[in-house]
Amino acid sequence: MALILRILISLSVVALTALFTYLCNLLLLRPGRLRKRLQELGVNGPPPSSFVGNIPDVRRIMLETVKNHNPGGISDGVSHDYMSQVFPHILKWQKEYGPTFSFSLGTIVVVCISDFDVVKEFCQNKSIEFGRSSYLKTARGMLLGEDGLITSKGKSWAYQRKKIAPEFFNDKLKGMVDLMVESVTSMVEKWDSLLSGTSESIRVDEDLKFLSAEVISKACFGSNYTFAREIFAKMLKLQDLLSPQHAFVGLPGFRHIPIKSNRDIWKLGKEIRLSILKACQHQENGQARFFLQALIEHFGAGSSDQIVDNCKAMFLAGYETTATAAAFALVLLAHNQEWQTHARDEVIEVLGGQAPCMEKLQKMKVLNMVIYETLRTWGTTKDEETLICLRVSYK
Repeated sequence: MALILRILISLSVVALTALFTYLCNLLLLRPGRLRKRLQELGVNGPPPSSFVGNIPDVRRIMLETVKNHNPGGISDGVSHDYMSQVFPHILKWQKEYGPTFSFSLGTIVVVCISDFDVVKEFCQNKSIEFGRSSYLKTARGMLLGEDGLITSKGKSWAYQRKKIAPEFFNDKLKGMVDLMVESVTSMVEKWDSLLSGTSESIRVDEDLKFLSAEVISKACFGSNYTFAREIFAKMLKLQDLLSPQHAFVGLPGFRHIPIKSNRDIWKLGKEIRLSILKACQHQENGQARFFLQALIEHFGAGSSDQIVDNCKAMFLAGYETTATAAAFALVLLAHNQEWQTHARDEVIEVLGGQAPCMEKLQKMKVLNMVIYETLRTWGTTKDEETLICLRVSYK
């Protein structure tokens, strides 16, 4: 009995020592080695705290910005300086440490690049192993998918891109124009009804989000897009649950703690997966070919993980970015009446009272200029015009 007890104590000591060594390496040694290597390359940044990195600094700077913010001082014009309100810590450290610097979120070391030439070189890198952080899988896999086009890399990414990219060629997009026209017509009729009634205002941003969701739902699921409404509602709820956890993505094990928010996230993730698989089962071979049907054809009904993950990617990549870009374009046109007149005259001239089609849309030069200027000024998926944040891992 005494021998068994000594063996158990010895095993416990070995296990605890191994766990302590692993945690020290994960929380202290590995991030420290990476920061030292970056400093040798000339990339400096704010000194981090143990375990939490620069998370307290980020929160402090954000609170100071909110405290000092003066809404009454904003002029009637459109301000493009959203970085100072949304990411003030980035601007502060950029001034202190230069255009390329690093900071830490827990154990994740982030390298920020705002030098245009470096960003250009980064974007031109063709390596299939480059630019996909494991953070997307571990911290955002429930929302973005763990093996979809957004989160995969290497051979898996190259294979999926080869299969999915043709679905967004011009000849395929032409078939989606009618879906868009139908949804936009319904939205405009709703606005006409509200304006002719007693309503004094219209929530344009909310309607644009609903429009984007409806178009993507129809493009994904076709006649079964009622499934997409249910999935969309759950995806948005999941996004709301994950957003407050952004500051804790670098804290090891946080997403595994069975607190209420994490339990809700796990439950929603399972429900979304089951809803997408249910929609796959209702796809009819004889119906028009939509995105979900294309995924089933490319990957096979047995590749459920890739189908589910790429459906999530389609929702997230197309929904909010499209709605935000459209809202920004309307704001810019509202503050530039001359260009609004040019764009309206061009639309009337090209369409001639008929519904839009791909050929006529390609003739609208002014409208294309408005779209490009909107994306240049208020890009919908970037932190700053020439800024890239890389979450770096060290091996």
